[in-house]
Amino acid sequence: MKGTVLALVSCLASIACYFVQEPTVAFAMVAAFLLALYAAWRRGRPVLLLAAYILSMVSFASLPQGLYALLRLNDIDPSQFTIQHQITIVLTGTAFVGILFALSCRRQSGGVPLSAQEASEDLEKLVCFVGRATGLLYIPLFCLPLYLAFTQSSQVGTNDLDLLSWSRQAALVEHPQIQIFSWLFILLMLGGLASAYMRNAHHRYLGWRAKAGSGPRAVLELMGAAVLLLPVCWIMMDLGWAYSHQIQFHPAASVHIKQLMAAGHVPAWGLYAVLPFAFALLACAAISVILRSLVYLFGPNYLRKRAATHLDLATEQHTSRSENLQRNWGDQIQA
Repeated sequence: MKGTVLALVSCLASIACYFVQEPTVAFAMVAAFLLALYAAWRRGRPVLLLAAYILSMVSFASLPQGLYALLRLNDIDPSQFTIQHQITIVLTGTAFVGILFALSCRRQSGGVPLSAQEASEDLEKLVCFVGRATGLLYIPLFCLPLYLAFTQSSQVGTNDLDLLSWSRQAALVEHPQIQIFSWLFILLMLGGLASAYMRNAHHRYLGWRAKAGSGPRAVLELMGAAVLLLPVCWIMMDLGWAYSHQIQFHPAASVHIKQLMAAGHVPAWGLYAVLPFAFALLACAAISVILRSLVYLFGPNYLRKRAATHLDLATEQHTSRSENLQRNWGDQIQA
């Protein structure tokens, strides 16, 4: 119990790095990482340990007082980094977090495989809960641009259907409600996509998967989530948070949003933070798939069936049973 609380405090400290004043950012980073290590020593919940390590890595890699400060000490200009450098940072950080998580799970009662499976299931519950919650808002937000198009027209009796075009910057500035819809729709789309990814309900190379065995499927899921999906999520989270950070400290960039939110209950930067949050949900789904694939490939036999929910093994077993029945009936008819 104490380890779980320490892991939660570590997560909060990592998040606080983005909001505290500059002199205390480095101290908050170090404190968050040390709390995560101590939480692992106290046997905290695996998913919270994983979250603490990930948030520590993200804050260190994205804030100027972390990785970028170390690079400048070595006369390396981070502003010259390309997308290849970003992907390298993501893959290196993922490997570092994986090693720390594996070492931490050695102190757990179930060992590394069971702890990884439990963390994967907890991430699945989180992603699917957000997917169901955002699904309740899908139809109202889908109807919102139609409502704005028919009610925000400049002339009586006309319908400005051009408001439905996202490429018209003038319409977006004149009607900032469209901006709110576009950002919230990102949350709905990616929240539903993350839930579908966990439930194996979206399209992904079905022709190849139908012919491949369970082992190659697990390897492909592992490589796709680690090499393709996680870097994309990281880049979009970094860009989205940088933009929301700019909105927070440069209010002139969000004047139209501030005019819309006259009451001031919702800050403009919070609206734009929906983009990195939505991609964070997709990253959680990718991490869950990575953990399950590793457990299926390298874990004990009693966990393989529990970890194979994303590999369509039920369909494969059903097909093999049908083929066996047809073969038996054919043998009986020939006899």
